[in-house]
Amino acid sequence: MKRFLPLAVLIFVMNQVVVGQDVPVYSQKLTNSFLYNPSVAGNTLGSATLSYRQQWAGVEGSPRTIFFSIHTPFARHRFGTGFNVYQEKSGVNENLFASGAFAYHLRFTDDNMFSMGVSVEYVNTKIDYSAVDVIDGDDDLLTGNQPNENAVDFSFGVNYSSKYFKFGASANRLGTLVGLNDSTSQFSQFFSGFAMLTLPVAGERDILEPIVYLRKFANGTHQIDGGLYYTFNDVFTLGGSYRTGGAIGLTGAVRINKNLLIGYSREVLSGDFGKSIGASNEFTVRLDFRDHNYYTKKKNAREISTKALALRRKTLSSYSKGSSFSKSQKYKKNLKRNYIKSPNYRMEASKKLQTKKITKKRSHARYKPRKRR
Repeated sequence: MKRFLPLAVLIFVMNQVVVGQDVPVYSQKLTNSFLYNPSVAGNTLGSATLSYRQQWAGVEGSPRTIFFSIHTPFARHRFGTGFNVYQEKSGVNENLFASGAFAYHLRFTDDNMFSMGVSVEYVNTKIDYSAVDVIDGDDDLLTGNQPNENAVDFSFGVNYSSKYFKFGASANRLGTLVGLNDSTSQFSQFFSGFAMLTLPVAGERDILEPIVYLRKFANGTHQIDGGLYYTFNDVFTLGGSYRTGGAIGLTGAVRINKNLLIGYSREVLSGDFGKSIGASNEFTVRLDFRDHNYYTKKKNAREISTKALALRRKTLSSYSKGSSFSKSQKYKKNLKRNYIKSPNYRMEASKKLQTKKITKKRSHARYKPRKRR
């Protein structure tokens, strides 16, 4: 038992350190996830992200995390939904996190939108004693029930976005505050917030983005991340970040096409301690879809009108006036239903808004002179 005591102490320390900080830290610029803020679900676009992170490459048994996230807007971008799942293994510790989110988006204009969302979360953590090499395999601590803690919780978040500015805040794991979970649970609540500027450069072909993140935990500790990223022609992204505690990160990404992005982030700790434990590496693949900005950018207005004209020409060429189908009820219903998509409908609608109905006096009335008395 005395030989096992140092091992038990080591497991206890690792359990407190790893589980107490079981909130993963990813490159927010690339992951674009709603892991911290559920109101991001379906905000402006849909996204599917797969990320792998290896922390402290110079330490055997260091944390390794696999993360998957997907969210999408629906109902004309008024709502959003999605889920996150990540699995982390650090030495003998194993953590599993899964969450589902729902968000409501209130759009004031094409560039101004307010969002709020809520998520339900499940967290599981356990110690894998099969990965421990011990001398006394019959010890009661090993043959007994393995520590396995489960928790169900929920989070709430809001954010506001405009053309040049975004900010948001969230309260995570609120079960302890409302009495859903025990106050001694290791899955304590935390708060997070972010602020970001989107500054167009070089005639709006490039974008400069300063970003600040804040995470505050229930034990009083907090983390602050500050980053600066530059995107060239919506293809190449380069940037760097700094987090309290001396963590310095570099990020690079390339957009393969309109929807696919591949990125890499490397993070090191400053000082001699950082050299001994090695760097952290993160690989990200992201697929974007249902981007609402496509319909709001002026450069796409001509393409949208061209598609409407092509649809109208195709309809007219397929069903000529002389055909028997043009006289059927099905043709008339299709024509009436698709009329709202045609340019003529837009033109007539705009004329109705810009004109004013004037009632003319009857000019053809016969003039009757007054009789003299």
